Amino acid sequence: FTEDDRDRMVAFVVAMKKPVGKVVVAGGLRGSTAKRIRRAKFDENPEFGAMKGVPERAIVRELEGLLEAGRLAPRGKKYPTLWMPGKRVRPKTSPRTKAKKPASPLRAALKNYRRREARKRRWKAYQVFDNKTLEAIAIARPMTLEGLAAIRGMGPKRIAKFGDGLLSLIEGFRDSPRS
Repeated sequence: FTEDDRDRMVAFVVAMKKPVGKVVVAGGLRGSTAKRIRRAKFDENPEFGAMKGVPERAIVRELEGLLEAGRLAPRGKKYPTLWMPGKRVRPKTSPRTKAKKPASPLRAALKNYRRREARKRRWKAYQVFDNKTLEAIAIARPMTLEGLAAIRGMGPKRIAKFGDGLLSLIEGFRDSPRS
């Protein structure tokens, strides 16, 4: 292998979105169309197929040499993968990327109610009611069973099971400001 070939291997790893194993990297460098290569979207990698005629084993051995030389770094213990030394696997997210809604006391109480009811029944929380329904209840603050029935996701069975509990919970937040 020439130094140019090694640089291509490193460039391939630099362009990867996440760490993958040596054999998968070798397949991408050879231009393989195997399912796992397509799933990793290596066909979009600028170095895809750069070593078309080279045997996979030879590429894997050279990748191991690059690991030993420190030009590539191993990631993971159980399933070792290749990555760039010093490069974060998940880039730091800026505080502006995902702005969460401030949780109102009513929303928090509704989530706790949902969690308690789900545990009682050995259900998942979304089986009591989903996040959209929780949000709609927090915004509408219905005072009656008919008001609850007007909310999407609150059918007759849910109202029969949870209606009274929800109304008494909402009643406790009647005087708090809406958010």
